Amino acid sequence: TLGYGIQTTTAKGAGSDTSINPPGPNNAFTITGVPFDFDNAADGVSGGVSAGYNLQMTKFVVGVFADYDWYNSSKQFTVQTGAGGAVVGDIGIDSSWTLGGRAGYLVTPHVLTYALAGYTSAELNGVPNASGLTVGGGIEALAGSGWSLKLEYRFTDLGSDTFSVPGVTPIVPPGTTTSATDAVGDADHNLHQIRLGLAYKF
Repeated sequence: TLGYGIQTTTAKGAGSDTSINPPGPNNAFTITGVPFDFDNAADGVSGGVSAGYNLQMTKFVVGVFADYDWYNSSKQFTVQTGAGGAVVGDIGIDSSWTLGGRAGYLVTPHVLTYALAGYTSAELNGVPNASGLTVGGGIEALAGSGWSLKLEYRFTDLGSDTFSVPGVTPIVPPGTTTSATDAVGDADHNLHQIRLGLAYKF
């Protein structure tokens, strides 16, 4: 299977810490300057292998599948943290596997349209265990001698995680101190794919 994918990461800085002494309201501090907020995308090509089983009932087809994919997808980003500061990092995806099922309809004896859904686990840059629901659809056409070609689109919600931005100086209430050297934020990860596959039916 060959594909083209776009992995997006949307992040917002929260700024909270429990090491303020004495503790203030909600143990909160303010990041120097404005909270960081960014939306970045890393695109690239992918390659992988897939196996599955299909059952045909007149013009309807149902099946299950398993995929493993490798990606060439990475992009550097910069987060402005106020007071002239900035943090540079990378987003991207290294590999993923998917388990799922599909259901389709034969619009002609040789052309199948289908929808799919499944569970995907992916290794992102800095996020080793991102996972979530995959949905999509596609079209598959017989090419002869047991071979078929398929083209499909998939969307995967890879969940969210909390990350830290090192070296950002917090502002704390007068008369308090903090050992905090990092600001924290929340990031959401998604994956969009267009996939072209060559399959053989045993």
